[in-house]
Amino acid sequence: MLEKGNLTHIGRFGKTHGVKGEITLVTDFQLSENDANAYLVCKMDELLVPFFIEDSRSRSAHSILVKLERIDTTESIRPFINKEVYYPSEKLTDTPKEEDSSWQALKGFEVSDRKLGKIGSLEDVDDSTLNVLMKVRYNGKEILLPLAEDLIESFDMEKREIHLNLPTGMLDL
Repeated sequence: MLEKGNLTHIGRFGKTHGVKGEITLVTDFQLSENDANAYLVCKMDELLVPFFIEDSRSRSAHSILVKLERIDTTESIRPFINKEVYYPSEKLTDTPKEEDSSWQALKGFEVSDRKLGKIGSLEDVDDSTLNVLMKVRYNGKEILLPLAEDLIESFDMEKREIHLNLPTGMLDL
């Protein structure tokens, strides 16, 4: 039987992703990629329930896309949105990432938007509040953009690029 004392709170589920039952896990932990029996635990109707991981991949510094076994549609993953997520304590191999260093490591990345193309270079990161902001020079002016999971399409660590999908009008100055 699962006991909360043997579990570590690692984050929470965010939004669904795509149409095949993937969901974003907002976490500062890395999941074990070599464990064929890896599972996450959520509280469902006041019971701790394990869900085996079919696949996972890193999405950003603070999120992982997770595909759970037997959850194959957007409709079937919806009950997981905003659920707290636990992981067996004995399976954790690392500690949470340092928040400051991960965001600050993005300085110098090129920022682009799906519709507008290249925006500019990320000059600084303001992570002094819960809403992390990127300071980017755009058309000669410093602008602040939220470093929000909903807006980030992808990171390319090798090319040092951040690809966004900004709402229409967000850069109208």
